[in-house]
Amino acid sequence: EDGKSRIAPEWLAYHFVDYCHIEKNSRATPKEELLWEGPSDYPDELADDPVRDLPAGQCQPVFIRITAPPNATAGTYHGKAYLEAAEGRRAFDINLRVSSIRFPDKVTLKFVYWFSWDAPCKQFGVEQYSEDGWRVLYRMGELMTAYHQNVVVVPWSLVQTWQRPDGTLVHDFSRFDRFIRTFQQAGVDTGFCISHMGSRTTGEWDCPTMSAHNHRVRLAATGEERWISVLELLPALQQRAEELGILERTMVHVADEPTKVNVESYRELSAKVKQAAPQLRRIDAIHVPDLRGSLEVWVPQLNYFEQWLDQYKAAQAEGYEIWFYVAWVPQGKYPNRMIDSAAIKSRVLHWLNFIHNTSGYLHWALNHWSIPLSSLESPGDQYICWPSTRFIADSSLRYEAERDGLEDCELMFMLRRELERRGVSPGDAHRRVAHIAEEAVRGFQDYTRSWEDMNAVRQRLLAELEKLTG
Repeated sequence: EDGKSRIAPEWLAYHFVDYCHIEKNSRATPKEELLWEGPSDYPDELADDPVRDLPAGQCQPVFIRITAPPNATAGTYHGKAYLEAAEGRRAFDINLRVSSIRFPDKVTLKFVYWFSWDAPCKQFGVEQYSEDGWRVLYRMGELMTAYHQNVVVVPWSLVQTWQRPDGTLVHDFSRFDRFIRTFQQAGVDTGFCISHMGSRTTGEWDCPTMSAHNHRVRLAATGEERWISVLELLPALQQRAEELGILERTMVHVADEPTKVNVESYRELSAKVKQAAPQLRRIDAIHVPDLRGSLEVWVPQLNYFEQWLDQYKAAQAEGYEIWFYVAWVPQGKYPNRMIDSAAIKSRVLHWLNFIHNTSGYLHWALNHWSIPLSSLESPGDQYICWPSTRFIADSSLRYEAERDGLEDCELMFMLRRELERRGVSPGDAHRRVAHIAEEAVRGFQDYTRSWEDMNAVRQRLLAELEKLTG
């Protein structure tokens, strides 16, 4: 509106919204929480084709995204976009406001998706450890950075180990180092989680014992394979993290999702992990209320976080770091990322992160495309982006909603920090911001389903921050 400043066309992106067919609805979601009952088609993937032919009479949603350039002048912009077809050209108006608040390069919330490197390599027909495979990994890192994922899981299996005739071990960290360096170059460098040291001994959910995994070793003299406990590798992993300058940002998974059935065995395994690598903080998704002394970073499933909230808050006050996660459960009224539920649920998750002052968020699946959508009858748990022919992956309505939620969350952190800078105590600053956020997200299962209402609260948060920094 100043008549001079412009946002160039390359800052606008558009995608045809594709529908995916789901035979059965999410099995733990009641009818009133579904978009509609299946079997049916549901909108999700933001397709990569720039042009599309449509049969007569078929509606086609188009998702439009506009990014403000880093140097954009604050103010209101008016522009036009055009829909072109064989039948002619039609213009439509686009109006947007660029805030004077500069969004930070890195978000505060720690955020990790467990991802598949193999899946996009197969999509493009390249080998993982080829130069093309490493380029695929870098592009995955760029995708994560664009959607504010700043923590990555590092497989310990990247380390190759030989044993000399005298029994000493020699480790080749070249793949391990390059993996970490690749993500650092792509901007994913807030945290590095070494993959799980162990799991349930039999693999069954109710198995009462946890056991350490084995690490493959080759005998230097003969090339024969043998196996050692991965705990024997762990001291070298800790040392390598220190040599790479990432020790304080490196954590280690012990074993996934301990329950009351196997928590004592988990504690025993965790003690061995701590003994092997005392400088590495331990992190895990958990189904129990108390792991004092056995875990530094607790990541309860969202429904357990609600159930044992007072106990987790008490642990947080003692210095334990608290995150939360969702998987195929909880569903119901809880926010999650099922394709047949409202996409706003993905956005709500990170409002809960701020309101409850958690440090991070975890989900096991960014792009496990080899797992069918019918897995566990919970479509959407397996991946939140889609295979692409033009990009490293296609986004989705759910992925875009989640990025909105992460940016909402960061806006709340920014407002809280500004209040603290002006002398408000940390506790009071948090309560003041959370009070505004709770107009849209009142509880774990009580939140608006309206994008308009949620955006109105976001605008109020933004207005408060603009007023303070005016």
